[in-house]
Amino acid sequence: MKENPFWWEGTIRQRFQKFDPKKLGYADVVIIGGGLSGLSAAYHLKQSEEFRDKTIVVLEAELIGSGATGKSGGFLAPSVEADVIDVIHEFGKRGGEIFWNLKTDLAKKLVELIKRHGIKCDLKNVGSIYLQTDDSEEWRRYFRKEAALRKSFGYETELLTRDQLHRFLGPVDSFYGGIYNPNEYCINPMLFLIGFAAVCNNLGVSIFEKNKVLGVKYENGKNIVRTEHGDITANRVIYACWTDILKFVKLKEAEKSYTFLLATPELSNQILEEIGVREGLMLWDAVPPPQFTYFRILRKRLLFGGFTTFKEEKMEKVYSDLKERMLSYFPPLKKLKNPVEYFWHGDFLTMGFDERPGIGYIENTDEKQIFIFGPGLLFAFLCGIMARDWLVRKLSRETEMLNSIDKRYFSKRSIASKFPRLTKALIDWTIFR
Repeated sequence: MKENPFWWEGTIRQRFQKFDPKKLGYADVVIIGGGLSGLSAAYHLKQSEEFRDKTIVVLEAELIGSGATGKSGGFLAPSVEADVIDVIHEFGKRGGEIFWNLKTDLAKKLVELIKRHGIKCDLKNVGSIYLQTDDSEEWRRYFRKEAALRKSFGYETELLTRDQLHRFLGPVDSFYGGIYNPNEYCINPMLFLIGFAAVCNNLGVSIFEKNKVLGVKYENGKNIVRTEHGDITANRVIYACWTDILKFVKLKEAEKSYTFLLATPELSNQILEEIGVREGLMLWDAVPPPQFTYFRILRKRLLFGGFTTFKEEKMEKVYSDLKERMLSYFPPLKKLKNPVEYFWHGDFLTMGFDERPGIGYIENTDEKQIFIFGPGLLFAFLCGIMARDWLVRKLSRETEMLNSIDKRYFSKRSIASKFPRLTKALIDWTIFR
């Protein structure tokens, strides 16, 4: 079984320099991790007046795009992963609407960024369908309510019957209905990260690949970042990598979850016709936790992925269940001798199953070391905005929206209170007022 996804072929190689401490011994900000959250932080800091002329460095242990972002399904779909019903239950009607609108705004902002900078990443408006996998009256009522709520928030949505699904899924008869969202995008995540890194580099961000961080020491008001190629002194450090975050912080309120993705070999035209799923169309199911799955056809292969709260030692069972579910949804795949060509899984941090982002600072560093995590492309992108707002001490539109959500989900204590701790959703932004 292959270790790397097929869309890496011809793209995964070193593009940025190795770190040389003789050429660069100091930076105003060092960002550890070259995934989407780290690059988003670098990009948004460089776009700010306060950090436009500052030295910003991104340190990536491997290659840009070699982590979880580059192996994701590439969904820029605000409707994926969190139902309106769930966010209303958590944040209340008004807070749920703000939270939902925030996700839609982030998707629009990312699409606009890709177009503005001409990032070639197979950006396509393919739409998405939330599939009903149970024909009980309870689930039918749930889908009717979910579709109605999305429409009430101004989101273009169509409730589909089982027969209407055939417009999109052809002869596949494994589902009982769904919610169609016509204006949602997908990307090639690897190409996007490579292009986004180039944009950051052109703005003046120094990016160093193949440079693992061995440790960070805070003394005399400065951070000494020790790497395998030498040390760099930094005024501020942003941890944008799960591995490094977990070295330094015990996140009592966060969960460590696991993401996974498998892919079939290239499918024949006959099997593709029998499956009938439109190329690129994003699909996901209504199976409840501890597993959530999404799937789409890409370059004549079926991607089948998602995330789970199962522990890593149960990943073999996750793979077995995932493969069984894939074959039950798409029976023509049973004709293949080896229906799975590629399987990958990795860990990430989340504030509960609905994947809220997080930000905080490390104790005894005068707030000069912060960490961010945001599972999913939209929240990873949001993390960069949050990090910038923390450093410049100003609220953006996005963090204004977060601040207006029910205050039960924010810290009640001052930013100067004892740490490490993590707020239920984000830091108490009122400190900036």
